[in-house]
Amino acid sequence: DRKRILFSYRHIGTGQVQRRELEPYGLLCQQNVWYLSGRCYEQKELRLFRLDHINALRRIELSTFAMPSNFTLQKQYGSSWGVWTGDNAAVETVRLLVKERLAEKFKVTTYHPSQQLKKVGEGSLEVSFQVSGVEEMVPWLMMWGPTVEVLEPVWLREMIKENLQSSLEEYQ
Repeated sequence: DRKRILFSYRHIGTGQVQRRELEPYGLLCQQNVWYLSGRCYEQKELRLFRLDHINALRRIELSTFAMPSNFTLQKQYGSSWGVWTGDNAAVETVRLLVKERLAEKFKVTTYHPSQQLKKVGEGSLEVSFQVSGVEEMVPWLMMWGPTVEVLEPVWLREMIKENLQSSLEEYQ
């Protein structure tokens, strides 16, 4: 109905409850979590809100808004790894070397629509993605341990190394 909505939202990082007014543009599911996308009046920009963190939602009956004519959920979020994105989110190439003992899982599992596979040596794979919000890959990459090596981008490779070093320091 192109009506703005008002709701209480529990912030994911701080746990604080905030009141938000939004022009709702659509719903999307990323990594089995549902999000509401829309233009936030407080932030004056497109934002995502986890549905399970929204309470006391109501329509503002006398309101109307016009959704941007060029907006689609696919255009806005289609290349994102998770949900971190924005109007200027750059799409980057991520290249991974997946070792032999894990390669079969990557052959039968699509982790992102842009996923490309190339056989390397005796059973390893080079896996590449074209994604935005690459920072969200860090926990996912960390879970694979020594079976996945980041080849590029260099900054992501360095970030993984720093996370591994910090983890090692916690155990010493």
